[in-house]
Amino acid sequence: MTNKIFFVVCLASVCLFRASAFAHDPALRDAGDVNAQIALPANYVLTFILTSEKGKQEANLITAQRGVTFDFVDDPEHSLRFKGQLKPGDGNQVTLAYSAMLITMVTTPSNAKQAATTSGEGAVILEFNKPITILKSARQQLAVSIRPVTPAVSPAGSATAAQP
Repeated sequence: MTNKIFFVVCLASVCLFRASAFAHDPALRDAGDVNAQIALPANYVLTFILTSEKGKQEANLITAQRGVTFDFVDDPEHSLRFKGQLKPGDGNQVTLAYSAMLITMVTTPSNAKQAATTSGEGAVILEFNKPITILKSARQQLAVSIRPVTPAVSPAGSATAAQP
């Protein structure tokens, strides 16, 4: 009888240990990111357009994969963290599911610096070359547009390297 109890306890501990090990396995935890490495049928240029009180900035990202991650930190006044998934649709449309966070440094009337954060997530249908605003606050807005990368044509008429 004690051997049976010992066996059941050992079996239960092995099962619990294996479940715990799987729960912490990074490959299983990030199973939702499996689609990130899927190749798209064409290369695309995503253009991020940040408009604020101080002007307009643009950044381009060329991708050939569904998963898109973009961190913009070169500007001391603005930081952007963007993560998304692209899914080509019919004709000149691409669906973009995204999560974005935009941080802007602002100066208060007492000259103190504070961070103003705007974030959002959702899904939009992007039409080629038509920007759509995905984040907006009183101080700033972020728009994104997409277009396919078209191959450059050489004087001889053959396609060469892609042009963004």
